[in-house]
Amino acid sequence: MKWKLTRGSFRPKLLSLVESNSSVVVRETTCRAWREVQTSPEAAIKALSELKGVGPATATAILCALTLGQYAFMSDAAMERACGMKPEYTAKAATHFRNKMQERMDTDEPRWKSLDELERAAWAFDTLSRLGTPPANDAPTNQLPPQTKRKAPSPLAQTEGRRSSRRKKA
Repeated sequence: MKWKLTRGSFRPKLLSLVESNSSVVVRETTCRAWREVQTSPEAAIKALSELKGVGPATATAILCALTLGQYAFMSDAAMERACGMKPEYTAKAATHFRNKMQERMDTDEPRWKSLDELERAAWAFDTLSRLGTPPANDAPTNQLPPQTKRKAPSPLAQTEGRRSSRRKKA
């Protein structure tokens, strides 16, 4: 949950809600979602959403961790940038999001290793865009900063730092 809170709007009560779930309930719910994930992704998302503080978006983050990238976190950035969807937080929207992400992965150049990687790329692009920083491939490559030459050390600088002997030479 701490990871998710760094990726979007901070909701102070969310962490305490999640922490209020007992470990037994978390284990049972996660196992049930794991059994459902291959046959009915929507049912898996609904199962995880039964946990306190877990909605469909957080459920997709959990499924992403459970399935090693077969799911992507349903971030606002990925919904908007990668799928062209308006953010909607339902189990049905999460299933639609996964299908759209899979389509995108299948049609883009074969550069995405997983749905998770595609989501992280969309999130990074969105973050850079919000900060006003162009992505690296849009930056001009023929403009390098002017090269500066190092100045030769002054003779005075060569003697600085040396202690002079207080002994008189004979």
